[in-house]
Amino acid sequence: SAPDCALPPDSEETAMCCIYAYTVINGSLLVRDARQRAGLSVRSLASAAGVSPSTVSRIESAHMDPTVGMLTRLLAAAGHELELSATKKPAPSIASLTNAWHASARGDVIDWTRLRAFLDYLQLHPESTTTALRNKPAASGSALLDNILAGIAETESKERKFPAPAWTKSVPKLQEPWASPGTPRQQARAHDETPPALAVRGITLARSSLWRESADA
Repeated sequence: SAPDCALPPDSEETAMCCIYAYTVINGSLLVRDARQRAGLSVRSLASAAGVSPSTVSRIESAHMDPTVGMLTRLLAAAGHELELSATKKPAPSIASLTNAWHASARGDVIDWTRLRAFLDYLQLHPESTTTALRNKPAASGSALLDNILAGIAETESKERKFPAPAWTKSVPKLQEPWASPGTPRQQARAHDETPPALAVRGITLARSSLWRESADA
């Protein structure tokens, strides 16, 4: 089952190729929207595109990812034309992560997926680390997130053997300690595996909750 998004992910099942998958438009939405705008039923669209109705249904329910060819075919049958373009995305930076959280009755809920995606990027592009960490994130409104971002920057800097960005020194440490949820055994493990830069900020979080170990580690 999918992990609770409010908790740090404990597994490393997320593929590298999915780092920025959340920015991709869902093909199922494109097909369904085009079909409905054309006033076609699933069976009518399938007939016009020369595919089975079950194929259309599986694509619209996101149980099947259409190829570019299939997507072009279905949209054309609904009177639409698929246009593709490739643009170079700006390299991610730690300053862009200030909204990677939301408040809840249980406290601040961190978007661990975005933080791990950022660290995955640095692992794939170590030459970008200095630039990615350079600019200070704006105050996020979450002392927890602010300290996690500062701890990430300090940890990455130490491991890559260059000085931590000066801005990390201006981030006040947590007034009250925070530990990742879990059983006593999980929390004990998290305590033992917390990176020093996070520990000194009052955060108990196993390294594996954020950093993916490299294949040659």
